Amino acid sequence: MLSIREIQEKTVGYFAGKGVPNPKLDADLLIAHVLKLKRLELYLDIDRPLTEAELNALRPLVKRRAEREPLQYILGFTEFYGMKLKTDARALIPRPETEELVEHVSERLNNPPKRILDLGTGSGAIAIALATLYPEAEVWATDQSEAALELAQENANAFVSKGRIHFHQGSWWEPLPEKLDFDLIVANPPYLTETEMGTAEPEVVAHEPAGALVSGEDGLDDLKRIIAGAKQRLAAGGMLALETGIAQHDALDKLVNEADLKGQGESDMSGRPRFYYIEASPVSSPSGLDGETRTDQSAPQTDWHPHPSPKNYPVTRAEPLREKRRTEKPVSPNEARYFITCCTGGKETGLQSEQCACAILTILGELHAEASIDLLAATVMPDHVHVLMKLGHRLNLSQVIGKFKAATRSALDENGLAWQENYHDHRLRADDALEKFSKYLFLNPYRSQLIQIDATWPWWVLNENYHPEFLEVLEDPPLPPEEWLKESPKLQELLEDDV
Repeated sequence: MLSIREIQEKTVGYFAGKGVPNPKLDADLLIAHVLKLKRLELYLDIDRPLTEAELNALRPLVKRRAEREPLQYILGFTEFYGMKLKTDARALIPRPETEELVEHVSERLNNPPKRILDLGTGSGAIAIALATLYPEAEVWATDQSEAALELAQENANAFVSKGRIHFHQGSWWEPLPEKLDFDLIVANPPYLTETEMGTAEPEVVAHEPAGALVSGEDGLDDLKRIIAGAKQRLAAGGMLALETGIAQHDALDKLVNEADLKGQGESDMSGRPRFYYIEASPVSSPSGLDGETRTDQSAPQTDWHPHPSPKNYPVTRAEPLREKRRTEKPVSPNEARYFITCCTGGKETGLQSEQCACAILTILGELHAEASIDLLAATVMPDHVHVLMKLGHRLNLSQVIGKFKAATRSALDENGLAWQENYHDHRLRADDALEKFSKYLFLNPYRSQLIQIDATWPWWVLNENYHPEFLEVLEDPPLPPEEWLKESPKLQELLEDDV
């Protein structure tokens, strides 16, 4: 009988020969799926032999992936906004970029929308995510494909109450009742050009519905239809949020101006112009995209503010984290402080690569800036990240971790890595000295012999507002004092149950 290790090695080699992206990750996920294990659990029993029944179940799945069928279709699900959504060829696979769009929309809205519309809902991912985010909102969703709507309804049945989302079949605005307007409209329409579709990966070209991807020669056909009807469907102060192609914002600016609306582009986490937000001319709103102050102070139906575009993994590590990025300090109801550890699946190394580490620190900084957490310190290690933080007033701990993992997922994917499903959390006692934990984070790379004691680990941040005494003893650049290095065994003992 072949062991997990042997099957893994054979499958990875087979996938690599067929040009499958991320062959090791995909091999692990298929094996784990057949064995009904988490990916990490494969490595805890790596020499366990597979039964003949398990091998027979695995072989056709490996064959399908080698033929470049998307992994999500083979597994039958994809993770989206903390939900495991049913996924098959009836609809486009929800992407991390679309998850980002939902995140940005929730950050832009100051007040909960009363009525939401998801245009071209596909699997229902956006509509369901927004329905869970805004439980009091009335949610509508349209799609031209009857098969896609069936899939969306199946997913909705699993995550929201019956009738919570109003599904209607038809092209864009067509199936909606007349004079029905919305505070928030979100759409991930087809936006690829015919040329782009011709150069796409086989997973896309051969397996995903082309009607959900291609939109004419310039990729703008469906975006034009959506923008043309937006003014009649947006409530006063309402917002239309779009996922777009990366070279379309100049054309969208022109279309929006012609429609007498205001528009603003935004980049995704990797720095590509991916999202576009359109505001109706509000009857009353504190400010618009142009920054003008409104004189009518009657309450608008929804109120939103611009969200700064993230940089392409900005390298601002090995510096104290400064509070200048936000004006309001989050207040946790119980001032609870946490020491969090998130590990890669199988403890695979690679988080210290510039792409992964910068993405991790960037997202932690954004969670801090938006007041979801109060980031005290963080260190990125090759196979795990340590975060010392206070919870903010917006999200609970599991929501924060879920948001962090979702936002960093694409960077890890590109490096053949994935997060473990679980994470370790150590809640600090009231008498726990913050400095002990901060020292542990700072010394961890030295303790692991990743760098010499006369060098600085680049993937470390510290909030200077909470560590004035800590910073006083550090040099510039920050290096560990000799007395700290002598304390290392004590620090290891302090946290050995959490690492």
